[in-house]
Amino acid sequence: MPTLFPIRPLTPEPELHAANLPDPVGPLAAPSHLKLEQYLPGDVLGGAATAPRLSWEIARSEER
Repeated sequence: MPTLFPIRPLTPEPELHAANLPDPVGPLAAPSHLKLEQYLPGDVLGGAATAPRLSWEIARSEER
């Protein structure tokens, strides 16, 4: 009969906190301005229905 192992590790893993993790996206995670546009049919690739478009702006950092 095969040996069974516990699913959980025997030693607990260190706690993870969001403050300790690196920011994987950087400034893209906090856009300064969101803009939603609605294209009419035919404007985008000759579509038959309205096509939404979402864009965002990132504030430039003055630090360099």
